[in-house]
Amino acid sequence: MRDAVASGKTFGRVHIVENPLSNYVRYELDASYPENLAAGAPSLQNTRSIR
Repeated sequence: MRDAVASGKTFGRVHIVENPLSNYVRYELDASYPENLAAGAPSLQNTRSIR
């Protein structure tokens, strides 16, 4: 990912979750997202649910 970002490519991701987070989603957010952010991926956005 670092090489792709350095070459000008961009990435986007939408991850819609409901509260409470499942153990898997909590693991995914804790384990993989920080590494992707460090490599130059866009930051995560925390938005409120609209109903």
